[in-house]
Amino acid sequence: MRVAVLVGAIDRPPEPAIVEAIVNEATARGCLVTVASPPGHVAEIAKSEGALQLAIDDLEPLATGPLARLGSRRRARRVGTRLASNLADIDHVVVVGCEALGALHHVPPSVGVTLVLPAIALGSRRRFLARHRSRIDHVVTADARTMLALGALAPDLVVVDDPGAFGRAVADSMVDHVPPTSARAIVLAVPDYLPSLGGTTRQARNQAFGVRDVGRRAIVVTQRIDRRWPARQRVDRIEVVRLGPSSRHRVAMKWFVARAALWMRRHRHEIDVVNAVMYPDLAVSASLAGLGKTAVVCWAGLGDATDTLGPGRGPIHRLLVALRRRLLRSVTHVALTPAIRDELASVGVHGRVHVIPTPIDLDRFAPSEPAARERARHDLGLNADDVAILYVGQLRALKRVDQLIEAFAQVRRQRSAVRLFLVGGSREDLEDRTDELRALAQQHDLGAAIVFTGFTDDVEPYLAAGDIFVLPSEREGLSNSLLEAMASGLACIAPASAGGDQVLTPETGVVPASNHAADLAVSLLELVADPERRIAMGAAASIAARRYSVDAVDAAYHRLYDSLRNG
Repeated sequence: MRVAVLVGAIDRPPEPAIVEAIVNEATARGCLVTVASPPGHVAEIAKSEGALQLAIDDLEPLATGPLARLGSRRRARRVGTRLASNLADIDHVVVVGCEALGALHHVPPSVGVTLVLPAIALGSRRRFLARHRSRIDHVVTADARTMLALGALAPDLVVVDDPGAFGRAVADSMVDHVPPTSARAIVLAVPDYLPSLGGTTRQARNQAFGVRDVGRRAIVVTQRIDRRWPARQRVDRIEVVRLGPSSRHRVAMKWFVARAALWMRRHRHEIDVVNAVMYPDLAVSASLAGLGKTAVVCWAGLGDATDTLGPGRGPIHRLLVALRRRLLRSVTHVALTPAIRDELASVGVHGRVHVIPTPIDLDRFAPSEPAARERARHDLGLNADDVAILYVGQLRALKRVDQLIEAFAQVRRQRSAVRLFLVGGSREDLEDRTDELRALAQQHDLGAAIVFTGFTDDVEPYLAAGDIFVLPSEREGLSNSLLEAMASGLACIAPASAGGDQVLTPETGVVPASNHAADLAVSLLELVADPERRIAMGAAASIAARRYSVDAVDAAYHRLYDSLRNG
């Protein structure tokens, strides 16, 4: 395959590393690569063996807008003709950055196009991109919020997190995109998905990858929380369908369930299995659509089954419980932990219950090399003897981060060389408590000892620098953050209310008596004072986390899907 990489400006990071990764990956896969860039930047582009570098004198001004704006129509035509002639024998074009968008004028209709956007500052180019959207086959970006900027202009969006991943994603879009072997789909029905971030999104995304990577068609049906998000889109080569309304009010959520049922009914001949993740009422949608016998509901939180199917607290609630029980009668149930399976039995759900845990990406979450750990600690301003305590997750009331801050204040009075990093935040619709937590930290005069990072999906640097992970939640099923911390080699503290008793042993972590500040403080002081025990626990935890690998969980789900299809 002959590939042209068109680069607008390559004089600022991360473009040089991205172009290098694209050229190296494409060349390694047997592609003949031509790189076109402004002449002053040729020396900065990868010198990979087999890559021909071609300077296009006027590529950068060509990209600023329609050719008529260049002042000299004759000069513009000359530049355009030169670029078009160089693309005559090309099979695929990779356009890197907004500055090179003008090159789309001259890409022949038969040539595939991948647009690489390291940043989302489209500005006035959004209108230009809208006119050429039919020419773009794939968009690769580093930020899930790109879909907010692009709207419906991104037909197939791939979100990556480092320059090397850019190279792999672009090469996949050129030569490794294998269409699904089956036209019938596995539907993952979930309340949250990209660009929304969090544990629900991570679990659904990992499961969708597992479906896609074995050649099956994956469709994610989710709520359109923001009206700016496209109603239909391909993200990571997975079809995403977003349905309104955007509100998270109780009545609005029931309307979302009804909309999902109508969509499933309309598309039932395309659907093999519906897997409702994190929101049991979406399995009700499947039953209403006549797909109950091939539907799966994943119960993610301890207490959810009791709330959904337990004794009613009033006439309306009792009516809803009776309706759910009737509609979920034929559905297959998945519990993330044995404790959730036992809770299902306590509310009368027996028989078709499987225990399949949350999947975690062991390639992304693994113990850090010493040099990487030292670099991460330096970047966070940690001294050699500082003990870094982490919490990763949303700052909602349910997470009881207030108890962790109270516990940390007690630890701080006895051990000064400790820091607490609260990594994350909450969406506006999920009652963010950041202001209250900051006030609590100020009340205890903790100052710089507590770091509020804000909402981020880039948690690896904190896990690399950390020593102890604490999950103080009032209620959890099987926390993504806890499993990711274990896989990263951290000593973990999680009470039974946070699911600690389901995954931690005395060798891999500590399960305090409760999530109250006093009990958390006792556990923290034990580990802060014993670095050798922390290191041993972290090593054992990273080994124990292997049973939650994406491959192992995917295999369990595929066996379940096959049994439902054949059953």
